[in-house]
Amino acid sequence: MKTRWSKYILLFFLAVLCIGCASKEQLDPMLGVPRLVAQGLVTDELGQPLQGIRVDIYGVRETDEQDVLYYNYNFTDSTGHYTIVRYAGREQVAEVTMVATDPQNIYAEQTVFAPVVYEHPELSSSRADVTADFVLQAQ
Repeated sequence: MKTRWSKYILLFFLAVLCIGCASKEQLDPMLGVPRLVAQGLVTDELGQPLQGIRVDIYGVRETDEQDVLYYNYNFTDSTGHYTIVRYAGREQVAEVTMVATDPQNIYAEQTVFAPVVYEHPELSSSRADVTADFVLQAQ
């Protein structure tokens, strides 16, 4: 009987230890790389989603950084949504520049200056989120 209870006690302490380690990983500024997740919706003047619109992010790129799909830019899907996931950079910037361009030249290009929201602003490894929606006008 004593062995059975000791197994449960050991499992309880291991669970508490694992929860503590997981919490520390999320908050430890030395662990992980700060990510920036930019996402939003692109529609036309009537509120219809636009597919195939290129959305670029600026303000966190290095000057000599090459264009990389999903990292520096992405295209909207059939519902007009896009997501860009990239390294947030060493500096915590207050805003980024988002540019929506229609490769087919039906809609005029639009620029949005979007605020950056940090999950834990006190940590240099904090996740950063950007939401930038666009309403494109026909040319």
